[in-house]
Amino acid sequence: MHRRIPCSAGNWPFARHKGFWLAFACLCTTASGPESNAADLLITAQRESNSNLRIEIPSFTTEYHLVRATDALSNWGLTGLVLGVEGTQVWRDRDALERQQKHFYRVFSRNVLQPLDSDGDGIDDVYELRRPQLFDPLNPSDAGGDADGDGLSNQQEYAYGTDPEDGDSDGDGMSDRWEIDQGLDPIQDDAGGDADGDGLGNLQEYVAGTNPRVADSDGDGLNDFEEVEMHGTDPWYGDTDNDGLPDKWEVDMGLNPLSSSGADGAAGDPDRDKLANSQEYARNTHPRRADTDGDHMTDGWEVTYGFNPLVNDATGDADGDGLSNLQEMGYGTNPRTSDTDADGMPDGWEAQYGLNPLRSNAADDKDADGLKNLKELELGTNPAKMDTDGDGLGDGEETDTHGTDPLSADTDGDGLPDGWEVAHSFAPRSDGG
Repeated sequence: MHRRIPCSAGNWPFARHKGFWLAFACLCTTASGPESNAADLLITAQRESNSNLRIEIPSFTTEYHLVRATDALSNWGLTGLVLGVEGTQVWRDRDALERQQKHFYRVFSRNVLQPLDSDGDGIDDVYELRRPQLFDPLNPSDAGGDADGDGLSNQQEYAYGTDPEDGDSDGDGMSDRWEIDQGLDPIQDDAGGDADGDGLGNLQEYVAGTNPRVADSDGDGLNDFEEVEMHGTDPWYGDTDNDGLPDKWEVDMGLNPLSSSGADGAAGDPDRDKLANSQEYARNTHPRRADTDGDHMTDGWEVTYGFNPLVNDATGDADGDGLSNLQEMGYGTNPRTSDTDADGMPDGWEAQYGLNPLRSNAADDKDADGLKNLKELELGTNPAKMDTDGDGLGDGEETDTHGTDPLSADTDGDGLPDGWEVAHSFAPRSDGG
């Protein structure tokens, strides 16, 4: 339903100006279209001295007004929007009279609780009208702006209900964009919350740059609280000191995850087992325990000779020389070579008879019985005992002079010891007479 503006002084339905006609028409509706839910209105239009057209609209704070204008009654374009006030609201068409053409106006009123989006930018008219310093409800380009520089566009701020002029809408110390990205509430103070239960509050996670939804942001086995508050390590990098040893491993092993030098570095050897920390890490041995498996053989020695430093293999005899692996370590011999000094005599035999398995002593005669050590090995005699069988004849004397058995006190088995027979001029290899 349309109502013409009544003629009165200063309020003209038609005004003559410089030979052109201006028509001021008031058109009102009764919920016949999406823009209006108001009853009939009577508006007035006045020409102002600066060539503006002043339109006065009966108004309430519960509504806002949409002004449409046209120079032909068939095509009404949206010209302006204005929030309602209690009483009369004024809207001006700037320099309208200078355009020197006939113009018609229609005003629609709409409840502020049911706003339109006149420029189609995803932000409703009322929201834009209430922030004139940021928005023009007829200009869709302002939706892409970011007035507070928080990384959220104006349209996103509108969608999330955040303040487009304050990067931290709830004042909790965390930016709106960060809270949204992390699934927190940007319009409620949740700084003290602990979304991932790692002991770091949301605000602490924000300051540290960690993920408030993941307890261990870098996945290194230390949760964010332990890294930030306890060890001072980087919660986003698993090897803070960049020494090739993970922070978690260093902490568990009593090394300093912030130092890459000395005993704490990759080349350090705090347990002095001949394995560097990097080797201990690679083999899963303990860098502060020289004997990880507790078999009394140091980790470095076991690794050197191909044993497992995590398995107790002290009693084994890898080279079959009669010495256990532990004994080999004690003697300093090679547990993978039966004759370390390559003198023809096994390490175990040498060690058994007090010879040095690390020195070639095959030609020595330890017991001065006339038999060299290597010969004693071949005969099975004791290289540390001159008379192995205790018959009163030296081993060398038995083999080289009398031809008796140095391992048998009675070679001929006549019940008379070889030494006694020789002493009494009997034949120790004959049981006669």
